[in-house]
Amino acid sequence: MAGIGAGVPSAGSPQWKVQLRRLSVIGWMVLCLSCGQPERLKDEVTGESRMEDQTRPGYCTLMVLRHAEKGSGADPDLTEEGHQRAEALAQLLAGQPVHRLLCTEYRRTRQTLEPLSSKVGVEIETIQASDAPAWREAMARIGAEECVVICGHQNTVPLFVEEVGGSIGGTERVSGQNWIPGHVFDRLYISCWPAGDPLPSSAVVTQEVQYGIECN
Repeated sequence: MAGIGAGVPSAGSPQWKVQLRRLSVIGWMVLCLSCGQPERLKDEVTGESRMEDQTRPGYCTLMVLRHAEKGSGADPDLTEEGHQRAEALAQLLAGQPVHRLLCTEYRRTRQTLEPLSSKVGVEIETIQASDAPAWREAMARIGAEECVVICGHQNTVPLFVEEVGGSIGGTERVSGQNWIPGHVFDRLYISCWPAGDPLPSSAVVTQEVQYGIECN
């Protein structure tokens, strides 16, 4: 009957190949996150069920998060709650083969990554928040089996995910741009795509993981 199968790409077409590559990425990501649910801490720091190794042969991995809870002022430090969340992040990713840790020039982003830096033995690199070319270059340089973690802000996290071809839900529109809601600090976004794909990748798959104390 007319309409059945409409819009389904034929085998061998470029669209069909993209779908197959996306299914391949989804397949191993499901194995990595076998529970299919966001990771949660049993308490604020300890009791974390660790994620499986996210890196796989032939794939690039980008992990993006917003800084943890902050104080007030132009360049505030993390609050006590924020430091606890930073420790929770370190517990969550302690088993990951992280290759680079990137943050902006603000204290809150660096402090969010400091416990993880100590855990994985990788120095934190700083890129100015406004230096879009440098951020694009850093993401374009992610190679096969490499994992890069970026700590940004509520207005830049969606941009980082979109740069590699992914998208995230639960955002708010502010001045025509997607923002993480102001009260949300507990999300980690994991994007994976086949190495060698030009960015944004049409085969990227993005997984949202909740960590630390849940933000309601």
